[in-house]
Amino acid sequence: MTLEKVHAHIDEKFDDTVKEIQRFIGQPGFSHTGEGIRETAQMCREYVAALGASDAQLVETDGNPVVFGTVKSSKPDAKTLVGYSLYDVVPVKEEEWTFPPLAAEIVDGTEVGLSARFGKVMVGRGTHNQRGPMLAFVKVLESIQAVTDDLPINVMFAWEGEEEIGCPHLHQFVEKKLPELSTADAVYMPSMREDENGTMIFNRGYKGKLNVEIEIEGGDWGGTLDGRDLWSANTAWVDAPMHQMIRLLSTLSDEDQRPAIDGFYDSVREYSDEEVENLRVMKESFDEDQIKKSLNIGRFKGGKAGSEWLEDYYLGPMLNIGGIVGGYMGPQVFTLQGQRIVAKIDIRLVPNQRSEEVLQLLRAHLDRRGFEHAKIRVFGRYEWSRTSAMEDIYQAAISIVERSGKPYQIWPTTPAVGPFGYFNQDPLNLPCIFAGTGHGWRAHQADEYITIDGLRENMHFVADFLHEWAAM
Repeated sequence: MTLEKVHAHIDEKFDDTVKEIQRFIGQPGFSHTGEGIRETAQMCREYVAALGASDAQLVETDGNPVVFGTVKSSKPDAKTLVGYSLYDVVPVKEEEWTFPPLAAEIVDGTEVGLSARFGKVMVGRGTHNQRGPMLAFVKVLESIQAVTDDLPINVMFAWEGEEEIGCPHLHQFVEKKLPELSTADAVYMPSMREDENGTMIFNRGYKGKLNVEIEIEGGDWGGTLDGRDLWSANTAWVDAPMHQMIRLLSTLSDEDQRPAIDGFYDSVREYSDEEVENLRVMKESFDEDQIKKSLNIGRFKGGKAGSEWLEDYYLGPMLNIGGIVGGYMGPQVFTLQGQRIVAKIDIRLVPNQRSEEVLQLLRAHLDRRGFEHAKIRVFGRYEWSRTSAMEDIYQAAISIVERSGKPYQIWPTTPAVGPFGYFNQDPLNLPCIFAGTGHGWRAHQADEYITIDGLRENMHFVADFLHEWAAM
């Protein structure tokens, strides 16, 4: 009966929830530039404080603050859940959006290229990743409190503001709050994880990451000594930084775009039985045409079937060259030899790779090929995470989905990166779950959205899930 009242309260306040999410989306919080970050952090602290967290605070780091606070259950043996999320968002190219990216307009899905069956959607930066689900989680807690004047579990919030730039300072937060985090039983990232066909996805982890810049500039090795550009005719007898960078980058991956750094795969462990089974199920249900449509691509890499790359996509490490900056990029042609070239590279790591080890391998790889003068700067790194679906917190979520009759899949990991190694590995070793019904898509892309019906469904799932886990 209590849960029925909670569900009724969620529905009663749903319109208010939607409006508050729209307000949240409208607050800029771009970690790439810093625009609105401090204001967003304060906004988030107020959300946590409103739940009754007397310790709601901004934990300062050398970068953006982390929002922290604890809401206690009256039950002395209540479990403690770390509610992790991110309040920063990625940049937008407004000209690519159908609707203003911070307006959070509610429109028919057909207006952003979706099937009519999706109904109304909220379009805006951060709707799906992560502001919609994270605020829905808060509103579910509010509904439980309104009905019971309590919570079935303790909730410890950890909302960071640098996830979209690689979490360079999250480790400082973990170190500062290690005594409190050590009392937790699990970590949960509120999510809306139904795919376009209505299948609920449980992914058991995230890849780790190493983001670097590689820079080559003129100096004693070649080019000019003072950094000034040369007339391009001098390329006939002066080493050119751009040519050096092109040769350097060509050594980092093979013809299939797989990482080719010396020793890169030496520490990669074999798949577990659980991972092999997860992958088998994923291959059986792989819908090539649907994935092509969602990615807006004409073919998969090398013209091969997408299923041939499925293992690489989900379980394999990856190296991507995200951009090369340098030289002349203005109109027409300017005949110069640029003297400072920078390449931006992101590397995705899998068990049992370590970011520091891969960084050392990269340095040795470049030195071995005569690129000792290439500088490497790290712009964010963290380790992979993986949790078994046999953990209680996964079983609680799975049981809710099974009772609803909704189809679901368990993925061994997601192709995305996330900083959950900070929680999932030493010293905390906490199970981490990423779960939630409801559909949304286009994170980091134009016309990011969540469905309104899916948002409501997600909130009901969260209420059931929290009570199910509390009782286990």
